[in-house]
Amino acid sequence: AQDENSEGNNEAIQFVINYDVSAPQPQLTWDLNSLTNKTQIPINVSFNEPVKNLLSSDFKLANCKVDSFSGKDSLYYLQISPIQSGILNVELPASTLNDLAGNENIISNQLSITFDGIIPIAGLVNDGDDEDIDFQMNYTTIKGSWNGFKDNETGIKEYKWAIGKEPGGTAVQAWQSVSLNKSASNDGLNIEDGKYFISVMAVDSAGNESNIVSSDGVNVDTKPPIAPENLNATPGDMSITLTWSSNTEI
Repeated sequence: AQDENSEGNNEAIQFVINYDVSAPQPQLTWDLNSLTNKTQIPINVSFNEPVKNLLSSDFKLANCKVDSFSGKDSLYYLQISPIQSGILNVELPASTLNDLAGNENIISNQLSITFDGIIPIAGLVNDGDDEDIDFQMNYTTIKGSWNGFKDNETGIKEYKWAIGKEPGGTAVQAWQSVSLNKSASNDGLNIEDGKYFISVMAVDSAGNESNIVSSDGVNVDTKPPIAPENLNATPGDMSITLTWSSNTEI
């Protein structure tokens, strides 16, 4: 363009307006499946665009509470803890925040999981594959059996057992899973004479472990008794009395 003096115009200042009518879309994610025993649960909160005015109190929670909250722009972090065993839910309701253009968010997806914070009830453990035994001559095999373990929350998923030289010990065999079997046997041992203990724990579907329960121990004894000493025979009237020193072996 030119003025009356045929002079051209200066370059105009450019004005740009971003037109945005799209609602922010929140997405909640965590690294969990359908069951958990975690007492601190981190959650990622992401949006498809930067947002503002998001508060920890904006989240709709069931059977849980917020421990910490941080973040900015399009990515935030929430950590929650369960209140009690049972189902917990987390979601972000609609119209709780705005994007930079002032559009209100839509409702997020809902996260839901069952929290089990109660350990299984412990039972009893026997040496041997049935009735409890106190002695055995076999030095290559240790057997154990158990009963009475239970879990009223999410159910028992597996049993683990170990063998040691003291209650709860694992010197002979480290902890091994036997699925839901209530007896087990290790047939590949070469152990010395002595007392050995079987220990068992139950693990529920959420991963809680029961208290460790141990047997009262089985004595492995492969040696014959020591012959008595100082044997004496004393003749009597139509009889002979024998005496000897006591065997100190148990």
